[in-house]
Amino acid sequence: MKKQTIAAALAAALVGSAFLGTGMQTEAAQWVQDGTGWWYQEDNGSYPAGTWSYINDAWYYFDGSGYMLTGWQWIGGTWYYLHSNGTMAANQWVGNYYLTDSGAMAVNQWIGNYYVAVTVRGYRDMVRSGYRIAMAGGIVTATADM
Repeated sequence: MKKQTIAAALAAALVGSAFLGTGMQTEAAQWVQDGTGWWYQEDNGSYPAGTWSYINDAWYYFDGSGYMLTGWQWIGGTWYYLHSNGTMAANQWVGNYYLTDSGAMAVNQWIGNYYVAVTVRGYRDMVRSGYRIAMAGGIVTATADM
């Protein structure tokens, strides 16, 4: 009986060590900072690079080297604002600019009582359509010209 118990224990130890040796261990995903900036290491050791990543209920964008970006960023033909902690701004004003629910900067559209006309074409369209324009930074307030 003792020999069977010892044999079973040895077999279990060998199976356990074989499993651990297969690289199937995982570490928890984590933020890592080095001399260049912050990056996010996934459970499997990989990291996002040149892409958006949804982490802990927030969107982040990582450059081609895998570092988290902050501030105003031109991504895929659209302006986005990433807070100093890297999270994407959405549904809010940042200075004179409004970030929509997708995080994209609003351009040539109404946001409440404000018409955000960042391009010259949007401004001209407002003038032609009979609105009185008051401009302050990137915000154009438009009222019907009666």
